[in-house]
Amino acid sequence: AMLATASTSIDAVVRMDALHALCRLCYYMPREALEQALDMDRVTDVLASLLSSEGAAARHIALSLVHVLMVKLEGSLLPLLSREGIVCTIQNMAKAAPPPPPP
Repeated sequence: AMLATASTSIDAVVRMDALHALCRLCYYMPREALEQALDMDRVTDVLASLLSSEGAAARHIALSLVHVLMVKLEGSLLPLLSREGIVCTIQNMAKAAPPPPPP
């Protein structure tokens, strides 16, 4: 239900709250329970949508979720993330970022 709310809510505040809750849930949930509870195809759809949004907060949550899921699931999600274009999108975001200032 939280994933559906995060992906379809019209109210931006409700959507962001659901995404924050999903991120926390993924972080604290054990791997086995996470694999059983989440439909990874649906998760990658939501992640792709968030990464293509204009909002920096939505992209930040998407990047956080990708990180948590990659660590928690030990990279098993990588083929699905690649297939959905999420890896390419993140690479393009990294290339477009300004270089860090010199020390």
